[in-house]
Amino acid sequence: MPLKEEPVKTESRCAAPPAPEAPRPNWRQVAGALAWALGCSVLGAALLILPWLWVWDRNFFGSWRGGWPEVWLSPYFRGAVNGLGLINVGVSFYELLRLLKWLLPEEEGDR
Repeated sequence: MPLKEEPVKTESRCAAPPAPEAPRPNWRQVAGALAWALGCSVLGAALLILPWLWVWDRNFFGSWRGGWPEVWLSPYFRGAVNGLGLINVGVSFYELLRLLKWLLPEEEGDR
């Protein structure tokens, strides 16, 4: 009588090895990330507000040579500067969220 080959059932009774813990950030990394986010937000706020204040008209670039004052005082140029400010503010919020995820990692049991 020939022997039949039956598939061998194997059950893994071992638990999966624990995931390695992510290294905790040190204070210099946290301070650097906070400084970067703060710098982006301050620059973004300045680029959002300054083009519409009186200071924008009275500076070195506003009275530069040629046709530059028309470009400098144009609402389209001011809007472009506002767009850059909005991007900077967005980057600062993204960096703060990334820092929070880094400092407060999601626990395995919370899922």
